[in-house]
Amino acid sequence: MANFILQFGKDKQHINNNKKIIYFKEGDIWWVSLGINIGVEIDGKKNHFERPVIILKRVNYHSAIIIPLTSTIRENDDRFVNYEIDGIKKSANISQIRMIDTKRFRRKAKIKLPIDNFREIKSRLKKYL
Repeated sequence: MANFILQFGKDKQHINNNKKIIYFKEGDIWWVSLGINIGVEIDGKKNHFERPVIILKRVNYHSAIIIPLTSTIRENDDRFVNYEIDGIKKSANISQIRMIDTKRFRRKAKIKLPIDNFREIKSRLKKYL
């Protein structure tokens, strides 16, 4: 457990010291370091606590509103919007919408979300809220 906490602390310092300017736009999919969260909050996985997210809205050069993505498919659940990229089904967890600093951005995903799917996510989010 101590090694885990030590690694988490080092990752947090590394992320916070990031000075790179990130170029991103709405609809992009990025891998971000979400960290470890509490209870039902969705968190990152593996060494850097990463998770793919979709950029819902650019707030400014240093922050964005994002929605975490997951490979878990939930049918008949208003919190999830299912979509398909290259024949692979995924879900956007709209109940976990949040604003994050761009220092958390690790790398842009090689896949692109079709514009129709992005519009569906935004439409479902409006109904959900």
